Amino acid sequence: MFPASSFIHGMFEYGIHIKRLLPNRNDMVEIREASLRDVEAIVELNKKLADIHAEIDEIYKRGCETSKGFRNHVESLISSENASLLVAEMDGRVAGYMIGLIEKPRPFLKLEKIGRISDAYVDFEYRKKGVGRALLNRLLEWFRSNGVEYITLSVDVRNRAGYSFWRKMGFEDWMVRMIRRV
Repeated sequence: MFPASSFIHGMFEYGIHIKRLLPNRNDMVEIREASLRDVEAIVELNKKLADIHAEIDEIYKRGCETSKGFRNHVESLISSENASLLVAEMDGRVAGYMIGLIEKPRPFLKLEKIGRISDAYVDFEYRKKGVGRALLNRLLEWFRSNGVEYITLSVDVRNRAGYSFWRKMGFEDWMVRMIRRV
């Protein structure tokens, strides 16, 4: 649909990764495109994210109920030109992940394409160390290189840590998605 920059994808096919020194720390985080060898670690992190949401509201499934479908989803994204699935690696472990998608915008928008962050999670022990910011910065580079001007995301407002993080990263309330029981 929207061809990704072959230069960007080529960089990762040849194993060139971006490493960033985290501010005020001796820890090194490596931000790279995910590969099939990362799928299990990403699924495990997503289970934790799902469990956080299940604690917020009964409408959400627990992580153990979502893992098979999410695994298939992640495997399909790894080879998609319209997706960037990034992992943050620290201490030899996948510490977090972030998924960016390029999509057709809703018909009422004056855009040819729009970016969306569909998933993001940083494991508890790596929070407040710049991992989420490093993932987002790399994903923003990918969006820019693919001609995306705006990106959206959804966050449950009751997920205070998530909502606060995205606000600190410059995201603003734009459209409100509402729900009610029938």
